[in-house]
Amino acid sequence: MFKIITIPFDRNTKSFDDDLLNHLVVNKQVTACRAELFHDGSDTYWTVFLDYDPLVEQPSEKESLGLDEPQRMLFLPLLPTVGLGTREVG
Repeated sequence: MFKIITIPFDRNTKSFDDDLLNHLVVNKQVTACRAELFHDGSDTYWTVFLDYDPLVEQPSEKESLGLDEPQRMLFLPLLPTVGLGTREVG
């Protein structure tokens, strides 16, 4: 699988917000990456091409409990211990 992400330069913080990139790769094995800067007028962007393999299967809607991916990865292993049910493996 692959994904192309374009992140604008924030002039106030003088940096690129890498939260989007970090959020995307949290459950993936990145096999290739290429980053480039480009300008559009006076704006600067960081574009990243990622080739990756998923590390875990996406949970069902019932399993997700309205949580984002990093929250699910932390919370789902706790399900049997907090009495909310069990998670089937495989």
